[in-house]
Amino acid sequence: MSTPDQTKPRRTPPNEAELRWIAANLRRAVHLAGEHVDAAALTAPSLAALDRAWVAGCAELRETNGDPNPLIQAIGIAFGQHLVETQGLEWVIATDPLGTETAVYGAASDFLVYPLNLVAKRWQRTEGAFLVALGAAMAADLAKLRG
Repeated sequence: MSTPDQTKPRRTPPNEAELRWIAANLRRAVHLAGEHVDAAALTAPSLAALDRAWVAGCAELRETNGDPNPLIQAIGIAFGQHLVETQGLEWVIATDPLGTETAVYGAASDFLVYPLNLVAKRWQRTEGAFLVALGAAMAADLAKLRG
């Protein structure tokens, strides 16, 4: 009898409420990125536009001592959606002994990314623009995994 691999998170599709939350954060990211590019032409923010929104949003929040969570969620979800659209990943809810988190997953490459966690760590480390470079690095990693 085989047992499930306890080191891998259990992945389930997002439910309707989670999908609405993802969509709301995508709308927020489009709005944030639209402040830094031509909003009339913006339907899905580029990583460069998201980087500009990130840098500006972080500066404002640090100056005002504001809550970073809405910015982290919007940028994280937009980065995850970028991976979904450009790399063929899918949204999942990943659960392991430490908790449950929104993630993106590629079954063919067994590639699991926690985009909100990636962004939150950049907030903690007070990093500036990182999305363009991270997106390129992940695309290269996925290309290697796919052979």
